[in-house]
Amino acid sequence: MTTLIVDDEPDMRLLIGMSLTLDGACEVTAEAADGEQALTAWARERPDVVVLDMRMPGLSGLDVARRIFALDPTQPIVICSAYLDQADRDEAKRIGVVACVDKTDLTRLADVVCAAARAA
Repeated sequence: MTTLIVDDEPDMRLLIGMSLTLDGACEVTAEAADGEQALTAWARERPDVVVLDMRMPGLSGLDVARRIFALDPTQPIVICSAYLDQADRDEAKRIGVVACVDKTDLTRLADVVCAAARAA
């Protein structure tokens, strides 16, 4: 399954990518450091799943999700962030984000991403 990882921290993109590809179920086909790059990479790659950070310079993860959903409401999106308050989680769910995962628990991220792809 192909994956786009969006996070403004290069080390975090690396860790997320490693956690997703460890068992061979995911292939990271693109990465982006901000929301604008994410939209460009998404349009080019059309990945099976998008993994978005919540807080980034420029567009937030929710902003990016809204723009992607405007073009493809069936795109599976998972938010992976260290800054997830209940209001963010509620809004993510309301707009169609499949799941929110805390960055401090990357061990479950691969399972969540695989489930999101299978459900699509």
